[in-house]
Amino acid sequence: MTEKTFEIAISNKEISNFRKLFIKDPRAVANQLLPVDEYSIFRQLDSNSEHPMLSLIPRTWIEKTFPQTKKSIELKHHKVEKFFIEYIDKIKSKYCGLFLNNMETKSDLLN
Repeated sequence: MTEKTFEIAISNKEISNFRKLFIKDPRAVANQLLPVDEYSIFRQLDSNSEHPMLSLIPRTWIEKTFPQTKKSIELKHHKVEKFFIEYIDKIKSKYCGLFLNNMETKSDLLN
């Protein structure tokens, strides 16, 4: 394997502006990082239903020693994931006729 590196510089002004925005409206910052509105989730579910084979490919990332794969979500102590599963199920039931393939919600959450 060949090691690749990439560096980026962020100016102090940009960091300061981000901090101010975060202090002023943390929800807006969170929404930019992870859009959780109904339309964004619907678009992702629609994409998943049109390309179901992509959900069979595990999410893999390379570590120093060996590749890591995320195959499932542990819900034992994660209230946020439980909330997302409930929310995705509501969206699926609302738009059930629009999806080509109805996949398991945990699989959708991984994607």
